[in-house]
Amino acid sequence: MKNIDREYLLKVLDKLAKVFKTEKFVEIETCHLSGISYLNIRDPGLEYLHDLSIQELKVKVFTTCNPMMLNFEELKNCNEDFCIKQLKIINYLKRLGVSTWFTCTPYEFLRIKENTYHAWCESSAVAYLNSVFNARSEKLPGIFAIICAILGKVPKFGLYEYENRIPRINIRLKLKDLSYVKVGLLGKYLAQLFKDKVLYISGLKHIHEHIKSFLASYATYSPNTFVVLENITSNSRQYYNEMIKYGIEDKLTLNDYDLKELYSEVIKNLDYVDALIIGCPHLKINELTINMLINQVKKFVRRLKYLIICTSRFSTIVEIPHQYYNFKTIVLRDTCPVVSNLLKTLNVEKIATNSVKLHFYISRLFNIDCKLVDLEIGRGY
Repeated sequence: MKNIDREYLLKVLDKLAKVFKTEKFVEIETCHLSGISYLNIRDPGLEYLHDLSIQELKVKVFTTCNPMMLNFEELKNCNEDFCIKQLKIINYLKRLGVSTWFTCTPYEFLRIKENTYHAWCESSAVAYLNSVFNARSEKLPGIFAIICAILGKVPKFGLYEYENRIPRINIRLKLKDLSYVKVGLLGKYLAQLFKDKVLYISGLKHIHEHIKSFLASYATYSPNTFVVLENITSNSRQYYNEMIKYGIEDKLTLNDYDLKELYSEVIKNLDYVDALIIGCPHLKINELTINMLINQVKKFVRRLKYLIICTSRFSTIVEIPHQYYNFKTIVLRDTCPVVSNLLKTLNVEKIATNSVKLHFYISRLFNIDCKLVDLEIGRGY
C-alpha cells in the first residue's frame, strides 16, 4: 500500500493536468462521484477507496455519489460477500466525508450557481449542470474526481474553459407532441450527427422531465456534455451572440417529418414485455404522479410482471394496494438496474423503457431484449 497523502495526490493531479496540456487549476464547489457500485469497481476499486480512507483524508467540497448496487436497507440485511463489500465501500466514502445520497440527479437537490466549477462524473448530471445551470464540469472518471474533491480543485481544461463552450452549430426545432422518449431519441440523433460539436438549440420547451431525458441521451452518445438551450440555459443569449461573432459552422432545421423514421423504433404497446423500467435518470416523484403513472400504464398494458421505478430516497412514494393492478411495482432507491443484479434476479427476458439512455446500457450489458416505449402517448402511436 502506498502512502497516499495530500502531497502524493497533488503530484498525481499535476501529472493529470499535463495530460490535458494545462498548468491552470480552478477551485471547485461540489463533486459528484460515479463508480461506487461494487459490481462496477470490484476489488481494485474497493482497495483504492480503502487506501484513501485510512490516511485521514477528507473531501474539501460537498461531495455526493451515484447509485450503488442495492437499496441501503436491503444491504443491511444481506450477508452475501458482494453486499459486505458494498457496505465497506459506503463506509470508506463516509470516512472520506462523502454524502452518500446515491442518486444520478444531484442537480435536483443542490443549488448550483452560474459560472461555478465542479468535478462531476455522471454524464447525464454533467450535461444538466452545464446546459441548464451554465455551471462548468467535464465528465470525469471517478478515480480522478475523488482526488479533485479531496484537494478542492481541478485542472482547467475542456469545458472548464469558456472558449470551448461557444456553440458553432445552430439547430432549430419545429416539433410537435414531444414526449420523454421522443426527446431522448432527438438527443441521440443530434449527438451522433454532430459528435463533439457544441450546439445551440432553439425550440425545445422547458419541460423539466423532457430536458432531463434529452440531455441524458445526448451525453450517452456524445463525448461532449454541453449544449446551449435557448431560453433554458442560463445566459443563452450571450452564447447566441458569441456564435454569431465567431461564425456558424453548420445549421439545421428539424420538423416532425424529418424524425419520423427515427421514432419508428418505439413500440406501440407493452403486450409482450415482462418489465417496464422508468426513472433513468432518477425520477423526482411524489404520490400524485405515481398514481397517474400507474393509471397510464394500465391503459395500454395487457401482460406485465413488473413496473420498476428508479428514484432517490428523497422522493415520497406511497405504496399502492396490489388489487388495483395485475403487475408488481418495484421502487428502487439508491440504485438502478445498470449497476445492480436486479434484472438477473427477476429473470426477465423482455423489458421496455422510455429512457434512451437506459436502453443503450441494457442492450449492451445484459442478454435481454430491450424496447423503447412512449408512455405519454401509448397505443396508436
